[in-house]
Amino acid sequence: MRAYGCGFLAVNAPAWGPPPASGDRLQAAFPNYVWAADFAFDQTADGRVLKVLTITDEFTKTALAIEVERSITGDHLVQVLDRLVAVHGHPRFIQMDNGPEMTCNAIVD
Repeated sequence: MRAYGCGFLAVNAPAWGPPPASGDRLQAAFPNYVWAADFAFDQTADGRVLKVLTITDEFTKTALAIEVERSITGDHLVQVLDRLVAVHGHPRFIQMDNGPEMTCNAIVD
């Protein structure tokens, strides 16, 4: 897992210490400190793929978003994050894997 700084997130190290080394899992110190985004896959009885996006607050273990679609693009992920930021405020970090939706230009922008 890596911590990515999206355009709306602070990418500087916290004042109380350096960021964790690459590959280390961040420990959430308070709500909205670390959000975790992940995808799961399933399929319907007729074999069509379902993609499930989950975003959780690592401190409270609250599911902030669960999106189920046939296709979820990087742009869709950014829309979900924008919606969550409008409701909950900005997290310090977002943890996600290196999947194509997570590393696309929509996330970097």
